[in-house]
Formats: sequence, C-alpha cells, structure tokens
Amino acid sequence: MSKEIKILLVVLVIFDALAINAGVVYLWQRKPPVASEPVVQTQYIDTCGQECKAYIDSKTVVEKPTPGPTPVTKIVYQTAPKTKTRTTSYVTIPGSGSTTNTDWTNVAGSEFYFSPEDYPGLVSVYFEVNMKLFNGSGLAYARLLDVTHGIGVQGSEVSTRSGVDTVIESGMVSFWQGRNLIRVQIKSQTAEQTVFNSGRLRITAEN
Repeated sequence: MSKEIKILLVVLVIFDALAINAGVVYLWQRKPPVASEPVVQTQYIDTCGQECKAYIDSKTVVEKPTPGPTPVTKIVYQTAPKTKTRTTSYVTIPGSGSTTNTDWTNVAGSEFYFSPEDYPGLVSVYFEVNMKLFNGSGLAYARLLDVTHGIGVQGSEVSTRSGVDTVIESGMVSFWQGRNLIRVQIKSQTAEQTVFNSGRLRITAEN
C-alpha cells in the first residue's frame, strides 16, 4: 500500500471519530421537554357532626359590644291650664238720709274706706242704691265722693224718677289706688225730696 493511501485512510478515520463525537455531544445537549406538573385540587369534605359542631360552638367566644350609657327617659308632665274662677262680694255702705237740695249733699254716717288693692284679681265694682223721689217730679240723684282726693268717684252717679223705693245700679266704678275715704252724696233736680235708703258695692274678682 502506497504512502498516500495510508495517509488518506488515517484522515478518514480521524474525520469519522470527530463526526461521532459531534453527534454524541448533540444528543447529550438535546434534553427532552419537561412535562408541567399537574394541578392538584384539594376537596374538603365536612365530616363534623352535630356533637362536633356543638363542641366548636361551646368553645367559640363571641365578643359582645360594650354597652353605652343607659338613655335617660325624661317624663314631662303637662298640667292643664288653671281655670280662673270669678267671685262676687259686697260691701255694705252705712247711713241713710234725704234732701231737697239741688246741690250735692252729704249723707250722714255714710263714710267708709275702700282700697282696690284689698281685692286681688279685681275685675269690676258697681254702686247699687235703694232710693226714690218722694212726692214730686223730676229726678233724684246719688253718687260716691272720694273725700281723700275731693272728687266724685268716676262712674258712680245714678238717678231715678220713681216715687217708690227702687234699686238702681251704676256703671262700672273706678277708684283711685290706695286706701281712700269714700262718702255718699245725694241731691234733687227740682227741690223735691230725694230719699237714700241704703247702698252697697258689688265687687267682682277673678283668680
């Protein structure tokens, strides 16, 4: 065998060896794909019976909310408005008398003291007179005089032309404040006799 042929054989052997090694390396580096891990699903089965649940409930502590302050109930008592009551009282005026004078003439013994403050809740005062015009025509008059202030008491004047005893009531009388001395006065319109038999105050108060 010639020298050239030997050299060629050696080259071929070396080339085959290299080819084999390259194939082995390729196969070694080419790993099979890794399969993904299966997803495991866990299923829970409740095997706790009634006794088991009762035991769990007995061991379970439920926190109760802290109670706040107890609300105060306010009771309001509504009272009915007080109904006022009217009362009537009388003050008898002393004295009696007669006159034919056409000017105001004092009735003897008819003086008395009167104070509006003595009657709380005072509503009204009226002057009531029992009088007549004796055997004549015209008018007979009577009134109250505030001696303390020297004036006739407002609203107290009354008159009659009756020849028999007649009760006459004045309009509402207005007294000055304070304790005042009061007197009865009478007169005649035509010089016929005016007769004053009696008198009184009718007083109404409301409380």
